Amino acid sequence: MNKNFYEKMTNFVIKNSKIIIIIVAVLTAISSFLATKIGIDSDLLKIIPQDSPIIQEYNYEQKELSSSDIMITSFFLNENSDPEKIALDFYDFMQNEPTFNNFTETDLSFLLSFGLVYLGDTDILETISSSINDFFEAAKSANPYDFKTIEYLNTAIENVYQLESNLSNNNATTEISSYYALSPDKKVMIMGSTFTKPVTDLDYASYIVQKIKKQSDQLEKKYDIEIGLTNAYVTQYESNKAISNDFSKTTILSVILIITVFIIAFGSIYTTIVVFVSLIISMVMTMGVSQLLFTNLNIITTFVIAITLGLGIDYGIHIVTVLINEYKNRNDFEQALFITYKNTFIPLLFGVLTTVVVFLSLTLMGLPAFTEMGLMSSYGLLIFFFMMVFFVPAVIYLIRDKIKVSNFIIYINRLFKKLGYRIPKHGNVISYIIIPIIVVLIGFGIMNIINFSYTPPGMISEKSESIIVGEKISEAFGTNTFKSTKYIMRIDENFDKISADLLSTGLVDKVESLPDMIKSQIGNFSDLKSKINEYSQIVKNPIVVSLLKKYNMYNNSLDLINIASKSKDLYQFSLNISEILPETVKSNFIFEKNNEKYMILNVYTSIELWKDNGIKLLFDELNPESQERVVGLSKAMFKIMTMVKQKFIIPMIVSFASIWLLTLISRKKIGEAFEAFVGLFAASAASFGIGYFFGIETTFVTLMTFPLVFGIGADGFIHLFHSIDEDKIHYWHTLKSVTLSFLTSALTFGSFQISEGDFLKAFAWTMVFGIVLTWIFTVVLIPSFRRKSIIGEWNKKNNNKRN
Repeated sequence: MNKNFYEKMTNFVIKNSKIIIIIVAVLTAISSFLATKIGIDSDLLKIIPQDSPIIQEYNYEQKELSSSDIMITSFFLNENSDPEKIALDFYDFMQNEPTFNNFTETDLSFLLSFGLVYLGDTDILETISSSINDFFEAAKSANPYDFKTIEYLNTAIENVYQLESNLSNNNATTEISSYYALSPDKKVMIMGSTFTKPVTDLDYASYIVQKIKKQSDQLEKKYDIEIGLTNAYVTQYESNKAISNDFSKTTILSVILIITVFIIAFGSIYTTIVVFVSLIISMVMTMGVSQLLFTNLNIITTFVIAITLGLGIDYGIHIVTVLINEYKNRNDFEQALFITYKNTFIPLLFGVLTTVVVFLSLTLMGLPAFTEMGLMSSYGLLIFFFMMVFFVPAVIYLIRDKIKVSNFIIYINRLFKKLGYRIPKHGNVISYIIIPIIVVLIGFGIMNIINFSYTPPGMISEKSESIIVGEKISEAFGTNTFKSTKYIMRIDENFDKISADLLSTGLVDKVESLPDMIKSQIGNFSDLKSKINEYSQIVKNPIVVSLLKKYNMYNNSLDLINIASKSKDLYQFSLNISEILPETVKSNFIFEKNNEKYMILNVYTSIELWKDNGIKLLFDELNPESQERVVGLSKAMFKIMTMVKQKFIIPMIVSFASIWLLTLISRKKIGEAFEAFVGLFAASAASFGIGYFFGIETTFVTLMTFPLVFGIGADGFIHLFHSIDEDKIHYWHTLKSVTLSFLTSALTFGSFQISEGDFLKAFAWTMVFGIVLTWIFTVVLIPSFRRKSIIGEWNKKNNNKRN
């Protein structure tokens, strides 16, 4: 760029400073309105296209399993609690909720006990049957004066009325009993609720959870118990709430930290206010555009604002550093702005271009969440760039007379001036110390990356209600949902062989089938069969049958008895009984796919699937056919993470190539382009090495450290290369601005440590490690590698002074 270009830029900003401010104010007002409309969708499954075969298969499985979109209400009882009264109160409340669909029938155990153990008053049934049989036998004698005939009839009628009375009294109890389950120790009762609106409706999830919480508070006071909520609607509500809170808290903290750095580094309250306002405006504009394009922020783009804050402020730091120093020395704003543009515009332009290209490379993955991340980051950085390059100088020009520089800056400048000399002076020793350490960290980093984790940390706190309640339920009912998954077996396959194959993986402790569950409820099938034979004669009586039908007990009792009497063994009984179960219960045991019928097995693992890469460990032990037999979220997550891992190679290659190419175009030196590439790759890989020692696993989120560090670091490399070439004596100015840029970026990502879940914390630590290592490569190693030319220039300057 020639001198005229920078003069035109300078004149344009100074002459149109007020117009620039007015235009920005109008755009800010529009963006503010749009930004208030933006929502947050934390659904992890939406990181891939919703028409993907993975999602289609998962949705089909969830529909068949009927296990999604259920809210579990858990009642923690005391010694005096009456479960039926509590359940009836909760039942009455839910009936008044317009969007309430139904309660889920608790489990198979109730239906079995209802049909076989609590068939009714079996003594009365036997008496009814005996009396009616005797009546018909006596009636055959055709003796109307046989008083025995009337006695038999009266006995039968009396018992029918007695049974009718008992059934009527227990009707309500029988109905409500089907909607709750008690733990073996009778201390925990759970009820499952379904609703007419899906869990993906974020506003509805928030509404229904808060409404039930309010009612739960009333029941807690009334019965002196504790009530908790968990499962789909609750986790959706808590995830969105946590991410919304994290978004607000981290953004506010990032701005505070950045402004604090500005006050310390520049010592001017007016300059700090200008930069603060510019940050807020840039952030609001970015959110406004995002609302127009995407409506909602996804699980990844929720932290894009913090990222763009950390990166966008870099442009302001470089502009303000040079502009304030030049204005202080010359007291001529026009000349100071001209020099600022001349020294910083090209490095800033190539810096933002390299970062934008890196972010846009994420769109090549073809995954919606990453595409939105790439686009949002790109236009966000461009907004920050134009604000810092044009808006900030325009405002500073209008208040230039009020800008004062504190004496503290003198000490900061002295520090970086000394670093500018001492680093290259001791560059040889520094290189020998740092490089071996980096090489070791790269080795551990590559090991960490290879062990890519398919189970990213949670988005919500381990202390959240849904997790705590879920753990209490698992403990009370003797199950662990984090150590189990569902597996399907064709009904004509051999269960023992499949069970043996799963157990042979070494990661499966137990495989449970429907016959196993039935056996645990009713005992040996042979004993049941003998009991059924006694009942079978009773239920064949048409009067008894009509009575059972009248009270809707026919399906649940008579059919169970008939099925049991006709089944030759427990396995056949299990398959037959599945045909009469309600769909909400049947879907837990029978699965249909590709016109074939499967039995659902519960597989209990020795490891927690959702921690320490448990999903990948299990699936690696299964052959491809067995992997497809797993149904539910664990298989979907395994496939999604496999896809993300494979597709991430594309943006990484494009990032590497684009950084090298743009650095080459900017500097026109192939050596410097290669140096930038190696330095940024080493810093990124080594950050995973540090993460290895801190137990931070590589996930689909932390992998973004590569493109982000490349984007952040390329800017610093280009600036330092440029400044060393232009002025080896005063390149320390760039050391200062680059250091402040990296510091603000590190503080921005560091702010994620106040987030509720470990999801952002792990990513934040990896980014902070990467930024620190990039700073070491940029500020320490680059001057060390150029120690001869830099020290030679300093010596020449000192000799000239002595002369």
